[in-house]
Amino acid sequence: MAALQSDKTLDPKRLAVIGGSHGGFLSCHMIGFHFSYDNIPTAETLAAMLQKSPITHAALGLELYKVLKSRGSPVRLLWFPEDGHSLSRVDTQVDCFLNTVLWLNQHL
Repeated sequence: MAALQSDKTLDPKRLAVIGGSHGGFLSCHMIGFHFSYDNIPTAETLAAMLQKSPITHAALGLELYKVLKSRGSPVRLLWFPEDGHSLSRVDTQVDCFLNTVLWLNQHL
């Protein structure tokens, strides 16, 4: 939000928040809640963050995907059973980055 307010060349209608692993979890938080790094969150703020967290609405990433898809959100699931949590294989990384760019070009 601060970047959008301070840099008028950014288009708020063409904004994406992405991340992997914990970065993906934080991205979900950013979508539902604006968090400022300037101050420490209060107990009330943390409670509100938990309420808005995707973890309280969907037990697993697959469940979050199903919920978003059922609501008509433009989602896509990429599954790499041959790779681990870090998605460290080169072919997996290439596929992830390529599909991310294609998705952003299509939806932004």
